[in-house]
Amino acid sequence: MMAAMNNNKSMHRNLLFIAGLLFAALPVTTAHAGDLYFGAKAGPMQVDIGGADDPTNGALVLGYGQGIALGQLALEGELSTSLDNGTVRGREIEVDTAGAYVAFRSPGPVYFKARGGVVNVDTSVGGVSNSETGAAYGVGLGFGIGVAQVEVEITAMENDARFFSIGVQF
Repeated sequence: MMAAMNNNKSMHRNLLFIAGLLFAALPVTTAHAGDLYFGAKAGPMQVDIGGADDPTNGALVLGYGQGIALGQLALEGELSTSLDNGTVRGREIEVDTAGAYVAFRSPGPVYFKARGGVVNVDTSVGGVSNSETGAAYGVGLGFGIGVAQVEVEITAMENDARFFSIGVQF
């Protein structure tokens, strides 16, 4: 019980740290014309646990992009949680993540996306939690539809989790 409480405190500290980094960076970028965007995505969160039926996660994304000569550079914050828990040997698996990323999108209505950053991953198996913070990187493809963009991507996390997602942002 105490270990789970300490993991929750650690995750909350990490979330506050990540949020602080994003908000600290906004005044630097708001001096130039840029775009604030938000979105949602969902997909399987593949965990490296043998015999596991992986959970399905949903995520909220908040970003701030700045046009550059070769496309767009952006800061993104992302929070995800299990919408449908996975299982392993009869025990439920839940995965919650909180990440801060620098993302690049190539120009055009159909574009390539690459991102890298830091993420906190809190994995719970049968009520026993483990929280780790490490590097994460991802790639994807997107296309614009009016005021929205649809993106398909994969994000790999240092602690052997991978988030395959499809989402929309405005």
